[in-house]
Amino acid sequence: MTKAEMRMLLTRLPRPSQEPRPSQEPSGGWGFALKNIVAPIVILVAGFSLGLVTEIFKEASAEEKLFLEHRMKIFIAAGEHFEAYRLNWSRLIEFGHWEWEQRKKGQVLSPGEIARRDKYVGARDLSKEHLFSQFRAARLFFSPEVGKRIDAFRAFDSDQSIKTVDKLAPISAWDVHQNAILEQMRAEVRKK
Repeated sequence: MTKAEMRMLLTRLPRPSQEPRPSQEPSGGWGFALKNIVAPIVILVAGFSLGLVTEIFKEASAEEKLFLEHRMKIFIAAGEHFEAYRLNWSRLIEFGHWEWEQRKKGQVLSPGEIARRDKYVGARDLSKEHLFSQFRAARLFFSPEVGKRIDAFRAFDSDQSIKTVDKLAPISAWDVHQNAILEQMRAEVRKK
């Protein structure tokens, strides 16, 4: 029973300082039953029903809030991991061009330069795993439009992964996909 229903019931009871008003109706019969038995039962049933409906709305609201919270977490994590992935690809592309120039001059990489390249490769691969994990979650919480953009990026990424440095797309191509996915996710997060 809500507080408002309790107040309503309490206001009908005589206060200790007040004298009970004499009833105009006889103390027996249908009038007595309606006033003293049926009316409180109707109020209790109505109050219970109203409370149940209110709880259902609260529960739906809590579910929507949880859904939105998951969307926000996925959106933020995808943005962070996408940026890390893009940054490491950028480093590898730059390093690959530099390495290509060194080889044309007949120079080989030093152990420190090889370690740096391997560090970039490891960081890129780790950020890719995290990004693609967020993409799998995004498919559960976002629209098919986000899924289409993710599929387009994955196809692009798969194609780039088998190319040599001189054949790779410029880093701005990764930016196009990143912006397309994150803009759609942002629009959907803002809807609710």
